[in-house]
Amino acid sequence: MAALVAVAINGQAPTAREWRAARMVPTSKTLTARFGSWNEACIAAGLSINGPNVRNDREVCVVENCETIAFKGGQCCRKHMRRMKIYGNAKTESMSRRPNKATLERDIQGRKLCNICKQWLVENDFNRSTRAADNLQTACRICQTSKRYGLTRIHIEDFLVAQNGSCAICCEPLVRWSIDHDHTCCGSQPKSTCGTCTRGLLCRPCNQGIGNLRDDVRILQNAIIYLTRGSGDR
Repeated sequence: MAALVAVAINGQAPTAREWRAARMVPTSKTLTARFGSWNEACIAAGLSINGPNVRNDREVCVVENCETIAFKGGQCCRKHMRRMKIYGNAKTESMSRRPNKATLERDIQGRKLCNICKQWLVENDFNRSTRAADNLQTACRICQTSKRYGLTRIHIEDFLVAQNGSCAICCEPLVRWSIDHDHTCCGSQPKSTCGTCTRGLLCRPCNQGIGNLRDDVRILQNAIIYLTRGSGDR
């Protein structure tokens, strides 16, 4: 704001065109975005504006910690007025798209509908999303993960039943699982797989373990020999 005052002539604010011509910093675009308009930026700097219908007694936004001039005689700045219009709450931090009914809809048990498997699930089955109105992904965690591997929720549930809810290697109960597939078919880090090369569900340590050993049976067999020999053996 000191730069605005320095450029002012006899307390009169420069025009945005004059500011751009002088190549001043911050730019007029930055000041306009910050205060809602060029005139509001000049008023905030304590300068008088030439032109009709200009008021120098504009109040700042009522939202806490926001020092932007209120927009068009209202109580909030342009940014918080937009949040109020979309969310009904000017203090909402998210600036995501307008929430639709399905995003916020819950059944009588408070469960959320997955937009892929169409099942009502508890909110803990959904990953977090700061862009969503309810801060949750629209698809459940299982559907999001299985979609990448060409599978559906039914396939995942079949794997869990066949493995008794345990890791296919260490047989420990699966809390957070990883989908293991044959890397010779679709590569080690594909964006998606064919779905036919899926081998099973593993816990994260086991999945990372065979990955670090490059899914090589010979290396795994050597590792077994190494672990089973005595500490004194050479």
